[in-house]
Amino acid sequence: MRWRRPSACTAAASDRLLIALATAREHLQRFALDLPSRVPLAGMALPDAGWLRDAPLQGLPARPEGQAATLLRSASASLPVWLERRVLGLPAQEWLQRWQAAPEAWLDEWSAQRDHPLAAWLRGVRSAARAVALPCRPLPLLAAGEPGLRALAASLAADPDFAEQPLWQGLAAETGPWTRHGRSVDSAEATDGLSLWQRLGARLADLVQLSLGGSLACGALTLAPGEGIAWTEMSRGLLVHWVRLEDGPQAPDTARAAAYRVLAPTEWNFHPHGALAEALRSRRLDAAQARLAAAALDPCIRFDIAEETAHA
Repeated sequence: MRWRRPSACTAAASDRLLIALATAREHLQRFALDLPSRVPLAGMALPDAGWLRDAPLQGLPARPEGQAATLLRSASASLPVWLERRVLGLPAQEWLQRWQAAPEAWLDEWSAQRDHPLAAWLRGVRSAARAVALPCRPLPLLAAGEPGLRALAASLAADPDFAEQPLWQGLAAETGPWTRHGRSVDSAEATDGLSLWQRLGARLADLVQLSLGGSLACGALTLAPGEGIAWTEMSRGLLVHWVRLEDGPQAPDTARAAAYRVLAPTEWNFHPHGALAEALRSRRLDAAQARLAAAALDPCIRFDIAEETAHA
């Protein structure tokens, strides 16, 4: 396989569309179910996902082949119209432009005015989300191109535990909707912090951008005979797979993996030396703030928050 720029996915257009729509569906599920369940608001009923029932992303095919490709194109065409009617209350392009012009202020305005379960939940967490800022050091793996991917692959190959506590150039890094689509984190945000309000809003903006035809970076690189690395952006951030095959025949139906690593966004965002872990160690967050921060960073597993009793 020839090297392609990380920003250009080596997959077919139908595969790229499926990745984008599946990511949009995951964003909707986070907003309808996961976030309200993980951070319930006093006086609000249990999450009601009824507004998702007519979403055009239900029942996406597992593979974009044959008639499934037509279904994907239909879902893609319907999504921005559905978002305007059922969620945003205005055209998706207008919503996105206002977010890009003034992210936090627009999220304030939209959530205050919109009569929708998502807006109501955002209103409920607004003060806490605005008050908590965590340093953000975006993972620049794709911007580093082939040398960066080869360096990451070498670390994955050399240390089976690297995938559980990954580092970029010796430091913890972060990946998520707030670090992609050309989003640059300035020096003040990197040092003083990016608010949870901005992170939550970036997830919604990512959904809107995907509905308007935005794509996600994905691709693959053959590192050596029988060894390769592949990546795709997803709802939680950048997902990376690395594999080395056993020696011998390497036909698709007979090849066997000698080693395999999966590097998920959760391992970057919840690193023991990451922004959230450091904030917890310094006791800068109370239990409610810690729960909201963890929910905003969106781990791929269930979590709980417990306060430690100080020892004399």
